[in-house]
Amino acid sequence: MVKQIRNGDLVDKLIERGDSYFHWLQERSGVTGPLSSMLADTEFVSLYGLDDILKERAKEDVREMYAESVLKGDEYNDKNIETVCKSIRGNCCLFEVIFCLADAVNDMFDILEEDVDGGTKRFFGIMMDNAGFSTYDEEDWDMHEEEVKAYWEKCIDRILKRTYEEDGYGGLFPVKTEIKLEDNLVVPMPVEESVSLWQQMNDWVDEHTNEDGEWVD
Repeated sequence: MVKQIRNGDLVDKLIERGDSYFHWLQERSGVTGPLSSMLADTEFVSLYGLDDILKERAKEDVREMYAESVLKGDEYNDKNIETVCKSIRGNCCLFEVIFCLADAVNDMFDILEEDVDGGTKRFFGIMMDNAGFSTYDEEDWDMHEEEVKAYWEKCIDRILKRTYEEDGYGGLFPVKTEIKLEDNLVVPMPVEESVSLWQQMNDWVDEHTNEDGEWVD
């Protein structure tokens, strides 16, 4: 579980004014409520070691991004950035990994540069939809908590254990790309277990990019 500890006046001040790491992730991703807690409580496991680099990138870069974002005026300096990053304890969580991937996708498209946060939130939402999380919302949770929790846990398990379909459906990055065999039979191009999430993301982006380099839904 990722947790921010109170380790000095600076971090206490950030937390008290509503700038905690968890709140920042919620605000920047657009995901709140019980689902955001589940994502933050889930340690990201790099299956077969394929996503080791992504795991470290998410843990270090997203936490630094947070520190640089919430420090204001005289607070902003290298020492304070380091202090704020060190206040975040715990292994890399799934929330951080999905945010890191969404932010990376957003950075690829010039059209969204004027609204970086909005763009990251947009792609985070698309990725969550892809993985099936949006089947239920917070209202469903209020009425059917155990059912919704069990469903979201299945979505999380599918991502971590890569049990989504070969073409990526059920995961963060479904692709429709097809390949032609020698007998002209057309079949889906599989997302193999040996492909990292970072590569899956790039294949997915390629499929949604037009000739002008713009995102296409």
